[in-house]
Amino acid sequence: MDKKQAITKHVKKRFKQRFDIECNRFVRRAIIKAIQNNECERISKTSCARSVYKAKVGDKQMNVVYDNRRKKIITCLYIRDEADQKECNHEWVEVSKDTAEAVGIYHAGNCYHVEICKNCGKDQAYDSSG
Repeated sequence: MDKKQAITKHVKKRFKQRFDIECNRFVRRAIIKAIQNNECERISKTSCARSVYKAKVGDKQMNVVYDNRRKKIITCLYIRDEADQKECNHEWVEVSKDTAEAVGIYHAGNCYHVEICKNCGKDQAYDSSG
């Protein structure tokens, strides 16, 4: 399996796991086309080749990491709820896999990070692979 195949397999798995979306090539191409036509809002640039965009698939909003060199989606991420962030001055603390699972939060492994706010107890998770 080469790098492009591994990325595609990862993206399909993340879309299913996080949003319960079957991410076939038509879904991926539609998102890529929207990014290339500037129809998606760019949230941040993470490196020379990669950027995070806000995308919509059906009725679900998500952040998508896009690799401009490979012209591929790298992963999809949850959108942090801005309303929750305004109510609390979050102080995030990363927790171990065992701690996360003990309190009922899914933890996918090495490149998956789970954080809990010390002030309000809100949790968030993100994938740093890519």
